[in-house]
Amino acid sequence: PEEIINECHRLVSGADHYDELEQAGLRYGPAFRGVREVFVDGNTCIGRLGLSADVARFTSRHVVHPVLLDSAFQVLTRLGNGGGDIYLPVGVRELRLTTAPSVDAGYWGHGTIVSAHENEDGEVETNLSVLAEDGSPVLELQGVRARRLAIDDYAASSQEIAEWFHEIEWIESPRAETDSSVVHWLVFSDRSGFGDELSSF
Repeated sequence: PEEIINECHRLVSGADHYDELEQAGLRYGPAFRGVREVFVDGNTCIGRLGLSADVARFTSRHVVHPVLLDSAFQVLTRLGNGGGDIYLPVGVRELRLTTAPSVDAGYWGHGTIVSAHENEDGEVETNLSVLAEDGSPVLELQGVRARRLAIDDYAASSQEIAEWFHEIEWIESPRAETDSSVVHWLVFSDRSGFGDELSSF
């Protein structure tokens, strides 16, 4: 990693990294903030990755912890960021896992732009590697398609986002008149026996 770091001219702290993503409308909770810092040089970047102790406790069912993988993908957002736009991964051509990463160890996410020319969908081709501390590859993703997320197009205020959600509103209505002679009821029951008990009255 040191050789790659030395080629990069800009250091972005973890706090600044997530502040900039939030300004673009991408809000990550504490559990998914696995990027500690990112070194950037236009078409290449490398970020230090690490899981919090709380996240690392839940590991038994994962070959690659999803937070570690997501954090590596987050590093890709720094590629070509000089123009203010962010690129998000939308597809992978090939994935190669060398060894199952340990959640207790530190890792690096190394991203490069293979083709900076955007296709008609606003996508560029990138590669992403998760490296161990000694630089050996743990996980390699080739042909990662990353789509441009234009900040001016997608950033929204909290009020605008709130308007996207479905809202349930109860409206009071006059009580409908019923025929008191009707004595049949439909009772839905489960295995608890409550429905059967209710039906016995």
